Amino acid sequence: MSRCPRCGFPLIHTVGRSEDQEAAIGKMAEEYRKKKLEGISFGLLTYRHELREGRLVQCGVREVMLPARAWELSPRKIFWQEGKFARIRGGAAITPTMVIWKDGARREAVLSMRAPGTDGFWQVGILLEPGFMVRMAVGDEKSYSCSDELPILPPVMSGEGE
Repeated sequence: MSRCPRCGFPLIHTVGRSEDQEAAIGKMAEEYRKKKLEGISFGLLTYRHELREGRLVQCGVREVMLPARAWELSPRKIFWQEGKFARIRGGAAITPTMVIWKDGARREAVLSMRAPGTDGFWQVGILLEPGFMVRMAVGDEKSYSCSDELPILPPVMSGEGE
């Protein structure tokens, strides 16, 4: 049986489809999606800086867990976390580090994006995209920037699947 290379979902072939078949396949796909997203959570590495002898020096790194769990995210809707972060001048290139936790395994990914032109502090958001992809958003609900897509799941190896 053929499977999706990203998540392992079986590729279903039919000749003609009724509404009942469409609904059954949709329900099966939604249950599979939730199962694959269970146990996935997100974090962000934050950096603390101090001014020393007229220079800004990094003096600490901390991982901040984001309260969004992957299976609770609505596709294509940004989930904004409540904490606020100092902003960087709008338009500047930034490279935040997202942490993805899956069943105890930890993976870091450096993302590329542009700083949005906001006046206040930033919030961090998570945006679930089709194909088990995610983006990080920074800014606020009125003005924000999103990173490139990042796969949440590793590619399924040939012969794997559930």
